[in-house]
Amino acid sequence: MDRLMMIFARRPLLIVFCALLLAGCPLFRDPASPPFSDRIEAVQSLSEYGIVVREDWSEMRVVNNGVREFLILDAPVEDGRRLLVLNSNLSLADTSVDTGGIREAFPVGYGAGFVVGRQLFDENGVRVEGPDPVFNGNQLDSGEAAVGNTNEIVRVRVDEGSSVLTIGPRYTSGDDYSDPDPDPTVPFTIRLVDGPEEGDPPEPEFGFRLRAFSNPPASANSEVRLGLVLENSGSFWAGSLSFSDVSQLFSTPVGDEAALTIGSETYSSLLSVPTFSSMDSPDRSDEFTITPNEVISLGRDRHEIFSRSNGELIATRVVPRDEYFLYAYSPTGRHMYMLDRVRWRVYRVSAWW
Repeated sequence: MDRLMMIFARRPLLIVFCALLLAGCPLFRDPASPPFSDRIEAVQSLSEYGIVVREDWSEMRVVNNGVREFLILDAPVEDGRRLLVLNSNLSLADTSVDTGGIREAFPVGYGAGFVVGRQLFDENGVRVEGPDPVFNGNQLDSGEAAVGNTNEIVRVRVDEGSSVLTIGPRYTSGDDYSDPDPDPTVPFTIRLVDGPEEGDPPEPEFGFRLRAFSNPPASANSEVRLGLVLENSGSFWAGSLSFSDVSQLFSTPVGDEAALTIGSETYSSLLSVPTFSSMDSPDRSDEFTITPNEVISLGRDRHEIFSRSNGELIATRVVPRDEYFLYAYSPTGRHMYMLDRVRWRVYRVSAWW
């Protein structure tokens, strides 16, 4: 009888334990050690910078201009949201008010500064005080991307379900990248397919969506590139254009069909450009990073690495889900950054594939 009473007396404790475990209490979901522990190169606690982060949604992105690399972290803090700019060694370069999201972070030239949302930062990662916000505050939306140099920035977009990559408008450094160039935008066909009847001329294929963009730095070159990931009915393509490619398309005379000349070859559609290739069924994700040699897909619980040259899957890694850790890859492909959302520590990790 005493043994039976002890079992029933312990049941409430067992019920509480199970409830906490199922509810995701931090006590039980705090991992014993971070993933990729054998590849950690640097670690930094955000509390050491006086940043008190609330456990809430946050976002990270890496900007690399070919000379320097910065980790951009948009974090919820006690008084709202803060934008943190960390150097590659995880030292603090700048902190400022939230800029409205950091999908819009991209470099503006080799060795120069970068844009985050509506704000311009210099080559040291310090926010530039100016009279006008970048793009006059009309920051990029989910269907847009941008590429720039020290003289100008060009926006590109893909309207959902579209058949074209729209080039423009263009903004110049003379007005702090605030006012658009009066030149009209230019449509560049994404993909041409054979007509419905044999012998019919090729026609544009509709249904494309821009899933992600990043800016892989060019090697031994002063040009930043624009990397794009496109989807159409579950099929994916990834590739990149140089700033010169985008400028060439933008300069298409009014009334002419846009075409891209590279060397001795001319291409009449985006996916026919040699830097683009189809991908082997990536895990469903809106987060991709394009590096000079790979395309990285950041799924909810796995990361996948695809070859830039042929789109084949070359590596897969299962990772803790995003309520535990947040991840961001360098456009160089050399590093990955992790944010521990339990301890609020940032890690720099060497490439694992």
